[in-house]
Amino acid sequence: MEFENDKNYYRLFKFDRLVLLGQMAASLAHELRTPLTTVLFETAAIRNLPAGASAGAAASACDTISREVGRASRLIESLLVFSKFKGLQLAEVRLRDFVEETLGEIPASKIPPTVRVSVEGERELRVTSDPGRLKQVFINVFFNALEAMAGQERGDVAIRVYSEYQELPRDRRCIVSIRDTGPGIPDEIKTRVLEPFFTTKKDGTGLGLYISYSVMKTLKGDLEIQSSRQGTRVDLVLPER
Repeated sequence: MEFENDKNYYRLFKFDRLVLLGQMAASLAHELRTPLTTVLFETAAIRNLPAGASAGAAASACDTISREVGRASRLIESLLVFSKFKGLQLAEVRLRDFVEETLGEIPASKIPPTVRVSVEGERELRVTSDPGRLKQVFINVFFNALEAMAGQERGDVAIRVYSEYQELPRDRRCIVSIRDTGPGIPDEIKTRVLEPFFTTKKDGTGLGLYISYSVMKTLKGDLEIQSSRQGTRVDLVLPER
């Protein structure tokens, strides 16, 4: 019965994924208009430069074109990453070891010296999951936490690994919680942070959290966000193995 339930879940996920891809493709077509229009405008500006115009004007237009092409490329790459469906590569994951090993793979230069990163929690907590996909989500959420504290004199990213029960013992949840001490998510956009293509970053695609949430769903888990003026907490929730 468990095997049949897994197969049915897999089929349902594939159907949901096709629906999401359709929605993302429609949104992508809209999002690409802006960088493409800018490229066309700047190309025309270069073509119409008067003879003897300074090289600075052309260089500025080229910089804008390069930036917008890069943005379009990142949008397309994000869609491609999401569309390449591969079967789950399941393995036993010791969650705290997984967190510490993943953090150890991140170059020290990528973590601001003003940010203190700590890890605590249950050492023996294990789940059955796809380590590669889980790492993709963890790294995305971790770097979001670092970016949330950009410009602060100091900050903390506290990572906690623990488990909890819901109503029944069989509903045990295993959680990797990432908490930052940034300014939090403004109230007016809290309901939109998981929307595809919604971003407050100048060069963001707005797909990082959306894809992370979708990946957690493929792992039969969830991604939960709580935020206040004291910071933001993102929980990566997984079922017990």
